Amino acid sequence: MLVYDYKPNESLDGWIFGKPKTVMGWEKRQRVVVDVAEGLNYLHHGWDQMVVHRDIKSSNILLNVEMRGRLGDFWLAKLYRHGERSTSIQSNENTWMILVKRFRNPE
Repeated sequence: MLVYDYKPNESLDGWIFGKPKTVMGWEKRQRVVVDVAEGLNYLHHGWDQMVVHRDIKSSNILLNVEMRGRLGDFWLAKLYRHGERSTSIQSNENTWMILVKRFRNPE
């Protein structure tokens, strides 16, 4: 079970795509980006296993009362040992190569 503290400002999604009462200033936007980056750094390097979130989007970035960003919704997250290569990463690389070839040569 994962428990979060109360996030009265809901998610970043509402501040970007909704109709917020005020516009989020550049300093607050930068703070949210830095908060999420620090969280990702911890998930990838700060523990004995690496947590790969796999669903980072504005609706999964929660904002607390101080407008600090917190990564949420770990439904698709996976654990890996450091140095382990994921099969999903390998298949994504293969898909990317197929897409590049198709865009270069539409035949």
